[in-house]
Parts: sequence; structure tokens; C-alpha cells
Amino acid sequence: MAIDQAALERVKSAPTQCPACGGNITTVVLRGMDSLKCEYCGMVIRLMDGPSTASAAVDLNELAWGTTMPVLVRLGMQNSSITAYGKYSVAISDSAVYQQKVGDASALQTHARSVLAMRLADILGQIGLGAVTADGLGARTAEMAGKLQESAAPDLAGMGLKLTRVTIEGLKVSPANV
Repeated sequence: MAIDQAALERVKSAPTQCPACGGNITTVVLRGMDSLKCEYCGMVIRLMDGPSTASAAVDLNELAWGTTMPVLVRLGMQNSSITAYGKYSVAISDSAVYQQKVGDASALQTHARSVLAMRLADILGQIGLGAVTADGLGARTAEMAGKLQESAAPDLAGMGLKLTRVTIEGLKVSPANV
């Protein structure tokens, strides 16, 4: 029986440490496996063909983000404060950079949420400068999510992460008490 070289390479290049938390991976990689689950942090590590442990990828899906403080914008003729929340997904694209800049999954969430909230404030400031109503702003959440993903992706890439998805699930617009 011939040995599938791609499967053999996948087994040889399986990581021994979780790229997300640094925990030791003790799971034995068997033929046909395409991923491992870290027993410490629960991250799913995809096994890919390649000569090094850098060929393993970690996907972190459906993580929550939100603004910690209201964002002040002008909607039409009124100053408004906006809070927002949603979900995001990232993949660790460069384990070495991730370990150096972020370190672990809890720090990742803190950094990523901060970047998303900051970039959303920029986007709301740009959109809010027009004659937009609160209802009109709420109808543009898909557009804003796309802009948010586009503007936050370079910041997260600098941390060894690929931003794969951003959603805005809720916006709350209130009159600003300025």
C-alpha cells in the first residue's frame, strides 16, 4: 500500500504547541485528521501541508466586540451618541508575530476589540457627517461592517492575524448630552 505523501507531511508538520495559548499539543495526529483542538484553550488548529509548524492555522470564530464608550457623531442637525456591538472572526496567519505582539487568546480579544471599536468610531464620524438619520444609519450596518473589516484588517495583520469576518449586530443611537 502506497503512503500518501501529503498526509505524511501533514503529520510530520503538526504543531507541538498551540499558536494561540502556547499550551503543549499532546494529541496524536492520525491519517485523515485535518485539525486538532487545543485541550487548554479550545482553539481549533487546522493541519495544512508544509514543512514547519507555521503551516498550522488557528481560526477564532464568532468572537464578540463592542464599543466600551459611546461614539459621539453629528446625525443631521443633532449630536448623537452611538454604541455598537457585533461579532468578528480571525485566523492566526503568522504564529511568530502573534506570539510576540499578542501572546494569548485573552490578549487577542482585548487588542482586537480595541482596534474594531477605534476603527468603527472613524467610520461613524465619516458617515455621520452627512445628513443621515438614526434610522438611515441603522440600515447601513452591512456597509459599515464591510468598511470596518477593511479598515481594521491592516492593524490586525500587524499582530499576525487575518480578519476574516466582521458583523455589526446592533447599534444604539441616543441624543448626546453635550
